[in-house]
Amino acid sequence: RDANLCKVNILLNGETVDPLSFVCHKDVSQEQGRNVCKKLQSVLPRQQFVTVIQAKADAKIIASERIRAYRKDVLTTGGSKSVGGG
Repeated sequence: RDANLCKVNILLNGETVDPLSFVCHKDVSQEQGRNVCKKLQSVLPRQQFVTVIQAKADAKIIASERIRAYRKDVLTTGGSKSVGGG
């Protein structure tokens, strides 16, 4: 039978990750892409930089999530002194 299918690619920081790509029906591709992005966001560890996770189908970005970067851990004492490499 003919079906309206599309390939959904998963991109990490703009680069396609082929093992995470899948084929699904075009009507549910956005929902499936969003689910994969959210799952990856909860599983992947945070880094020193922002990581962007995107789902792409038919040359369009259909879902996007971000993993925030770590920030400097600065402990402040009284006045203008700072401890921790601020």
